[in-house]
This record gives sequence, C-alpha cells and structure tokens, in this order.
Amino acid sequence: MEKVTEIGLSFDPFVIKKQSFSENEKLKILSTPSSSDVKTFPTTKGRKYSKDWEKTYPWLRYSVEEDAAYCAYCLVFGDGHGDGLFGMIGFRDWKNASGDKRGSLRIHENSKLHSAAKEKADNLIMVSNESKPDICSSISKAYENKIVRNRQILLAIIDVIVSLGQRNIALRETGIRKLKKEDGNFQYFVEWVAKFDEILRHHLQSQGPHYLSPKVQNELIYCCETEIREKIVNDCKQAEFYSICADETTDVSVKEQLSLCIRYVDRIKSEVREEFMGFVEPDKTDAENIAGNILTYLDKWGLEIEKLRGQGYDGASVMSGHVNGVQTRIRRTSPRAYYVHCRSHNLNLVVTQSCKVVHPIRNIMDNVVQLTWFICASANRKNILKEEMFTESDLMDKIMEINEEDDSSGKLLQEAMHKKSIQPLSETRWTARVDALSAIITNYEKLHNAVNKIEEKSSGDSKSKAGGHRRLMEDPEFIMALVVAQYVLAFLKPLTLSLQKVDCDMVVAFDEARNLLRTLKSIRSEEAFSKLFERARVLADVVEIILQPRRRVGRQIHRDNPNVDSAEQLWRVSIFYAFLDHVCTELERRFPQEQRQLMMGQYLLPGKFDYLTDECIDEIKEAYNPDLPDIENWQQEILRWKTKFADKESVPNSLQQALVYAHQDFYPNIRRVLVLLLTLPSPQNENMTVLTEKLLV
Repeated sequence: MEKVTEIGLSFDPFVIKKQSFSENEKLKILSTPSSSDVKTFPTTKGRKYSKDWEKTYPWLRYSVEEDAAYCAYCLVFGDGHGDGLFGMIGFRDWKNASGDKRGSLRIHENSKLHSAAKEKADNLIMVSNESKPDICSSISKAYENKIVRNRQILLAIIDVIVSLGQRNIALRETGIRKLKKEDGNFQYFVEWVAKFDEILRHHLQSQGPHYLSPKVQNELIYCCETEIREKIVNDCKQAEFYSICADETTDVSVKEQLSLCIRYVDRIKSEVREEFMGFVEPDKTDAENIAGNILTYLDKWGLEIEKLRGQGYDGASVMSGHVNGVQTRIRRTSPRAYYVHCRSHNLNLVVTQSCKVVHPIRNIMDNVVQLTWFICASANRKNILKEEMFTESDLMDKIMEINEEDDSSGKLLQEAMHKKSIQPLSETRWTARVDALSAIITNYEKLHNAVNKIEEKSSGDSKSKAGGHRRLMEDPEFIMALVVAQYVLAFLKPLTLSLQKVDCDMVVAFDEARNLLRTLKSIRSEEAFSKLFERARVLADVVEIILQPRRRVGRQIHRDNPNVDSAEQLWRVSIFYAFLDHVCTELERRFPQEQRQLMMGQYLLPGKFDYLTDECIDEIKEAYNPDLPDIENWQQEILRWKTKFADKESVPNSLQQALVYAHQDFYPNIRRVLVLLLTLPSPQNENMTVLTEKLLV
C-alpha cells in the first residue's frame, strides 16, 4: 500500500486487494482525513467533489491521484466483494453523490456492509484507546466466566451427592434403568435445589448436556471419594502410628466386600480418628487374598507398613488364625501390628465357635431360635403362651432341690421365674442367650403345654410346625443339651457384662478370663454332670418321657457316639465334656498373654497408679520396648509422671485425657505408650463397618 500523503490517499486498488493492513496502518487510515490543502477539485461532466460532504460523512476520503472518493471503513474492513465503489474501485458519480433519496453517499452509509465495517472500526479505535478490551481479552474473560459458572453448577450437583451420602440416602434405584428415565432421590433434590439457584435452573432448562446421568453421578462420587481419602491419608501420614480394621461382609447385591478402616491419633489435636477408607472386592475370601488386598491398598494409599501397629478383625479363623490367618500373614510383614479384637465380642466368639462345633449344642440353639420365633410371630400364639405362663407349676421347686447354693446357673433360673414371657434368642449376642435358655428351662412345662394347645387349635402349616416343636421338646438329647448349654453359659455371663463396661480394666478382664478357664476345667467332672443329668431328668418327667438316647443303627461317623454303657455316660462325653473342652480351647486362643501385656499400659493413667507396681512397670517397658524413643530414662520418667499428679484432686481418667498432659519434650516414653494404646483398634466396640455393609448398592 502506498503511504498516506499530505493530499489524501494515494494507492493502487489492485495492490490493496492483495495485501492486508497492520493494526497501526488501519488506525492511521481511519484517523487521517482528506487533505485540507486542496482548494479546487477537477471537474467531470460539469460536476466535481465537494469538501462539504466530509462534514456530513466523516468516513469519506478523497484521492487526488484518481479523483475518486472512498469509504475509510470499507477500505480497511471491507471483504473485497461488497460495495466496490467506496471500497475498491472509487466513487466518481458526483452528480448523484448527495440527495436524501438517490444520493449514493446516504445509500452507502445505510448499507449493511458499511455498518458492519463501521462497527469493526469503532471497536478497533476503542481497543486502541483502552476503553474496550481486545478480542483476546474478551474471549479470555468469557472463558473465565464460563469456568466460574460451570464450577457453580458442579458444586451444586456435588453438594446434593454429598448431602445424600452423609444421610445414607440412595441416589437412585435399580428399577429406574428399566424405565429409561431418572426419577430417584438425586434427580429430585437437584431439581429442588434449582428452585433457589438461578444458575442451576438455567442449566437444567438449557438444551445442552446436564451431567446428571448415573455415569456422571458415579464419576462425581469417585472424585469425592478420592478427595476425602487423600485428606485422610495426609492426616494419617502425620500421625506416629496407625491401625487397620477390616471386616468381610456380603452386601445387598450378594457381593463379597472387604471394608477397610484406619485408626490413628491426630498429632496436632491429640484426638483419636477412625476413618472409613472404602470397600474392596477380593478375588477370593481366603486369608492369603485378604491379607494381600490389605497390604496392596495400604501401599497404594501411601501408608507406611512400618507404622502399622494394630489389626482389628472379627474372630473368624480366616482373619484371626494364629498359623495362616490374615493377622498372622500381615505380622510377617509388620511384626508389631498386634491383633486386637472387640473384648466383648471376643468372648462372644468363644461361645459362637463352641456352639457351632459341638453338634448337639448347635442343634438346640438353632431349634430354640425357631421355637421362640414361632411363638412370637403370632399374637394368637403369644396369647396362648401368656395364659399358660400364669398357671401353677412345681417344676422349679424340683430343680432347686437338686441345685447347689453357689450354682450360678441356678441363680439365673431363679431370676427367670419372675419373667412371664419367652423372648426370641439374640442373633448376634450369643452369651445373652443364656437368659433365654434360662426362661425356657424355668417354664419348660408351660411352654410345652402352650405348644400342645397351638397344635390342637391350628391347621395347615402352623399345625405342622407346632407338632414339630412339640416333638422337639420331647427329644431327650434336646433336653440334655439345653441344660448343659445353660449351665456352661452361666459361667461366662459375668465376664461378658464386665467386658461391656466402658471403664473395664482390660488387665483384670484378661486375668478373669484365665480364672474362668481354670474354673471350667475344674467342673469337668462326673460329679458336676450328674447334677445336670438329674436336672434334665426333671424336665423329661414334666413332658412324660424317659431320659434315654434314641436307638442308634449301625456305626455313625457324623455324630458323636462314644462307646459307653449308659445315657449319662454318653451325654457326659458327647455333650458336656465336648462343649467344655471347646470353650476352654477358644478362651486360651482369644485371650493371649501378649495382649495382656499391651493392656497393662493403661496403668499409666493417674487414676490407676495403685496398680503400677515395679513389676508392672518392667512389663510395660518390655511390651513397648521397640517403640520407646528414650528407653534409658524410662524409670526416671515414670517417677516424674507419678509425682506430677500426686497433689492433684482431679486427674485424667481416660487415655485421651492423659495424653494432653504427656508433653513430648518431658514425657516422650509415656506419650508413646498412650498413643500406641489409643491407636490399637478399640476393644470396646464392634467393628464399625458392620453398620455400613447394607448401604452398598
């Protein structure tokens, strides 16, 4: 392009078509008017260019060289195919230049091409004057606004997901997939929130994607899961130690799930944290695969296996086995990852395993469950039993005649006399079943009469079931197993109640468990069983049967039938001894000496200083030795710790309260013991994941 001269624009139109202008050149062309030095203009057919036209049309530019007029806007921003007279060729029809109707200047100014070019020119000038952002800034700003808007929409959707999750409310139901539409809780609450959120409402009303599909829901849930877990893991990494809790469960969709939790002490707040980490689907449910899954996920989350100090599982042999169980396999990798189980559930599992292994005991438990539920499932049947419960019976008088004064099972039978109902057996608390068994024995005659009446008054399936329960109550082996189970479980009940207390002294509890073990071994005698046999004979008399085992045919390999001469000898060996032996074995396995030493650390609580003997101090040191940071000053630190609370009226009664006083600089060893005790899986509670297993979809 030829440069702008003092007398106007001088250029070759052909050259203009082949080149583009820079921003500065465009601004110069737009801002440079026609030369004011031109006094006269050439005449063509009696007409010539008028300088006054530029006052009305400031965009007009005159070319002296070509004696033609141009539009500055169209010259700079024209597309080359529009109004060629003012943009490329040049206007020379001076006769028709002005005029309101036929004037070419007015017609050109009102044309769409001129208006578009003028708008572009105005924008360029405003951008150059910084009164308007350039296109890049505008696009960037629009993009930024779009990001902010999309984030607000996503946050509103995520807020609904999080709120439903916090309240254990399902987002959608499976049946909706068949209807090919969304009408679940998630969809409902998103639409409800949109009533108060204008941005979300406009988003839902738009024709574009709404990002509410089940696939997107799952992706957002996964993002929330990742964010939450990352925060938990970062906090756990700051802690000194951590424990892992796992529970194998079957969800409502019949999938095997391994729920994982971690427990640690927050280093800053000195608070115990128990955090759910997620569900894992193991390929197999054997010990090798479960242990492998746990170790794999700990490594995946970035948790150091060297800091693992506790394991908390249920008492199933797969998890708790001391040879090849999960806890044993993990301890091969982390030897100080001690296995701790719920203290009350530990004893509960002693009973559970024993009742399942000894067939006669297992059978009476299953049958009593069915019997009690059969009675309690019908208001009519409950009324029949209620009427019988208020009749007179001398059964308990006969039982107490052969009962010893210090017999704990006899005391439970006496307590059951005052109850006028039969409660269903607990599905989980096996040791609580002793109360139900006591009530059945105490009211055996009344219960038998009630079942008889139900059989007489019923028909169909109810009559058949009532007849089956009546024949069961007339089975000699059922009666004998019922008496034995109630007798043995009565010994376990006091320890169970003690273990369920919040302030239970675990060292005392372990000692009592060992004492219970010695007691059970001491009652394994003919003399003790002979009294039970007499008690069973009393029950047999009230239902008018002889206490003799049913006839056996041939050699039975799937039942306990020892070679004995009498019914008393048979049941003493196959029921009483078998049940006692298995209970003792389970007690020894589930209350190991190693855990007792660990629990002795609780004697560092100021409220238990009376138990903190020199021997106890040495045992605590031995148990926690590998983790103590300043073992050389152990004795001196214990002395200062005891002196610290010597004159205080109010002392901390819990491990967490004591941890506040155990400053790292002054009591590093004591603080470490307290932290380790708090890190171990809580011995008071059931595994927390049992509460979540039914929430899986």
